[in-house]
Amino acid sequence: MPEASYANRDVRHRDVEAEVGASEAGSLKSTEDVSASLAYRGKQPRYKWRKSMRLRHRRQFRRMWQEGRSWTHPLFVLRIAPHNEGETHIGFIASRKIGNAVVRNRVRRLLREAARRLYPQLPAGLDIVLIARRPLRDARGGQVEAALRHLLRRAGVLKETGD
Repeated sequence: MPEASYANRDVRHRDVEAEVGASEAGSLKSTEDVSASLAYRGKQPRYKWRKSMRLRHRRQFRRMWQEGRSWTHPLFVLRIAPHNEGETHIGFIASRKIGNAVVRNRVRRLLREAARRLYPQLPAGLDIVLIARRPLRDARGGQVEAALRHLLRRAGVLKETGD
């Protein structure tokens, strides 16, 4: 019956439970308690990548080319277009010019992880597309996150936090 114990918790609590440990997280009452526990340990709460955060349909990508504005970096291109639907959506493109399927999937994972880490600092109501370039094949996660942070600042959409 472990599934029943998850019924009354939200998804974020389940993600944090994995980081804190099942025995300790079970004794916590709310996500605020979990966040406080992680802050005490010097960790940040983990944000899970959800389907609602992605651009998934052809029409959404097509709109980006018609209405969006772009910023470039040697590792990738950032395209942003505003929309009126609340949550920010992010899409990823890695063409066959990047490499074979294994390389393209690795590149998309790097972009997705960088976007996941910076997602809480993004305002609502944006569609964002990240288009991989060849040099991204040899990049590390920290480089990708720094490049994305740089482009989002240049675009004027990154909310600065006290980090």
